[in-house]
Amino acid sequence: MVRRVLLLFCIILSVPATVHAEKNPAVTTLSARLLKKAFLLRSFSPETTIHYRVSNGLVVTSPPPYKIASLFKVNAVFLRNNTLHIAGRSTPLSFQDGKMTRSELDYPVEILVEVAGADLATISEALPASLFFFNIDEMKKNLPSTFLIENKRAELQACDCAQVGTASCKLTDATVGMDGLTPPSMLKSVDIDFSNSVRASETRRVVALMIDTSGNPQDLWITVSSGPDSDLPSILAAKRYKFKPATCHGAPVSIPMIIETATTTH
Repeated sequence: MVRRVLLLFCIILSVPATVHAEKNPAVTTLSARLLKKAFLLRSFSPETTIHYRVSNGLVVTSPPPYKIASLFKVNAVFLRNNTLHIAGRSTPLSFQDGKMTRSELDYPVEILVEVAGADLATISEALPASLFFFNIDEMKKNLPSTFLIENKRAELQACDCAQVGTASCKLTDATVGMDGLTPPSMLKSVDIDFSNSVRASETRRVVALMIDTSGNPQDLWITVSSGPDSDLPSILAAKRYKFKPATCHGAPVSIPMIIETATTTH
């Protein structure tokens, strides 16, 4: 009898103290739609854990610290403790000379959607369109003009900066190369101090940004990624840059630019 009690006690101790994924028909259907497929992240988030919540029937998230275009391959979909988990690996997309290429880097990413109190069947049906772009053209409509300006040189050269957004100029931002526009000039740059675990010389880091009418960087994107560990220091440095703003016929204007960040190792 004592041996049976001890055996039962050992079996109880051997059960892991984890919460198992919950079975749900809506999640099973969602998993079938997403699993082993690749999508473009709509949030443009560089974070390895991306948090969403349901608000008034909509799936929403907070703005990321900076933005990056990336391809996300789904490896797992499950529900646990009123949180929908979508796990996979993210591959940054690079933009250079008007061309888009897939980075050789990839890293694990998990999307967490808090669904407590929500109609899971309804949310699951609409969720993919809330989280992902399904094709490149759809994503490009949401990229800053800086990414694609190399493909619009003919339009750019035909524009006067004072005509931006009119029938005479299809471009939506004043851009270097337009008639009447004086480019911004850098007043202050900041070197990046990388940790010993990140070698700044290994790959380039290129940042796209808007320079506002006060000469401050806004809306920062990584266009050529070296991975999250080195992208973030590059962004933090670029945020501290200071420019003399661009002018259009003498009046300050916001302007998109691409810069390569300075680096320092130790």
